Amino acid sequence: MTSTQTLAAALRAARQRKGMTQQQLAASAGCSKNHISKLERAERWPAAVLLDRLLAALDCRLALLPPCPRSSSSPA
Repeated sequence: MTSTQTLAAALRAARQRKGMTQQQLAASAGCSKNHISKLERAERWPAAVLLDRLLAALDCRLALLPPCPRSSSSPA
């Protein structure tokens, strides 16, 4: 499982634990339901600002989420 897929699963699980719909999370985080859907399907990686808003809306800590994916040009 990639980091993006792990993040997607973590976001979905946190949203479901809170009993929120994708629409409710989107409204709380200031983005579209479509964007939340793409994040949960691992089609996108959130910008840092959006990730911060998602974490706040979900009452979740960053330490509980997976590390950011590295590009192939990044040093190991």
